[in-house]
Amino acid sequence: MRIGAHVSASGGLGETIKRAKEIGANTIQIFGASPVRWQASLPDKKEAEKFYLEAKENDILPIFLHAPYLINLPSQKENLPSLSKNLLKKHLEISNAIKANGVIFHIGSRGDREEKEGLKIVIDSIKQI
Repeated sequence: MRIGAHVSASGGLGETIKRAKEIGANTIQIFGASPVRWQASLPDKKEAEKFYLEAKENDILPIFLHAPYLINLPSQKENLPSLSKNLLKKHLEISNAIKANGVIFHIGSRGDREEKEGLKIVIDSIKQI
């Protein structure tokens, strides 16, 4: 059985493993970047490799990345869908870099669109990414 938590990556990826061990977690979810900023960058390759090795050595797997809350794929605001797709794509790249098992994200609000239209936009967006 795997029991985990969302642990802070403040101070670097290596800190997440320490925090997971402190609470007895054997799986974690982390933010790959600030959850409230449109910018994200890939972790240093050596840091990412070290992080994964530490997680594996300490049996803290699987690892999941949580994308920022800002993502809103079906938004009706002019540039928000494009910004959202770019940010989600970047988090998929971060996920690959740290060998995470997946990316958790909130699709956003469709506003006053019909549900079927909003879902189609989300599906199309994911396919584009």
